[in-house]
Amino acid sequence: MALSANMNKIIISVIALAVMFGAGISVAQTTPRSVEYGGKTRYVVTSADPAMDTGNEVCALVGGARCVGYTGFTNDICKKANPSAATKSDMNGSKAGFYCDGAPQGGACAGEKNTCHICPNCNVNADCGTQIGDLYREMYVECSGGTVPAPAAAVKSDELWQKILGVPGRWWGSMRDTVARAFDFFREKLERLTMKRAKRVTVQVQSPSGTVNADIPEDSYVCEFYQRNKKLVTCGALAAADGFCAEAMQSRFATAALCQDNGLIICSNPCTTNPAQVKPNRCAFDGDRPRGNQAPPLDFCTETVVVDTVKLATKKAGQECAHGGECTTGYCLGQPSDNGIKYFCSCKQTTLDFTCGK
Repeated sequence: MALSANMNKIIISVIALAVMFGAGISVAQTTPRSVEYGGKTRYVVTSADPAMDTGNEVCALVGGARCVGYTGFTNDICKKANPSAATKSDMNGSKAGFYCDGAPQGGACAGEKNTCHICPNCNVNADCGTQIGDLYREMYVECSGGTVPAPAAAVKSDELWQKILGVPGRWWGSMRDTVARAFDFFREKLERLTMKRAKRVTVQVQSPSGTVNADIPEDSYVCEFYQRNKKLVTCGALAAADGFCAEAMQSRFATAALCQDNGLIICSNPCTTNPAQVKPNRCAFDGDRPRGNQAPPLDFCTETVVVDTVKLATKKAGQECAHGGECTTGYCLGQPSDNGIKYFCSCKQTTLDFTCGK
């Protein structure tokens, strides 16, 4: 009887160890939540888990997939992930739908509980390497490649002991893989941070309160706007300033490097884009710009991009475009649609107008 009792204790202890190791494995191999929409699968990037707060981290957990980006320009994905959430659409945030649930997130999410939010006229404002914790509670990323682990099959009783006895080896292999992935993530983040530091420059302009500095990507050109007589945009959210820059610089690639409540906005635009676009000879009119109301952009381009403007400028007002160089009018403006912002050649620089094409 004593031997039998001891054997029972040993069996119970082994099973307990198996459960403990199995739990450890399941944590290390956790697959992010997914949402099916429009024939695609998006995975939840969450600020609540430091291991899943970037698109790169989440896609890597999906069988080593590659991050494509935040491609869901709708609130429907967020609503599928959070059925009880309210919905909001305004000029703050991102054109890829996101989820807010109050603090600790700031910006558009700071005062919104359980809300799916979208800004159709904004840029996405996050890439695969962005840690979303300062911005949003959840975002929804598309991944490419990789494999999602299949659900575990039922274990036959005669296989149980083989699986239990094999747990220590599987646990060590899983731990080794987890440590290796951690080092890979660390190296990737370090390389990305180093690259950003090496490829950013500081632009200096005069503001109403004195000289100010703004960091911009090195391969960019810059226009600054002061808005003293007529303030067109506030800085409650940087996304609103991004929309202003995209329109003022006639480029969907333009973003705000700096926005101040006194009216100053510094806009930057990449020198090299795909499709290629024409760099303007002058910034859009600003009567308060100290260096000239239509001064040329501040040029930080690292290479000369040759674009055949004669071949590009063939599209008439009302036709879809990617940049002003495609249009005979020289203006390409955005217009919200169900599938995000679409761009059309316009007769006017500040408002969408097709009358000159008739």
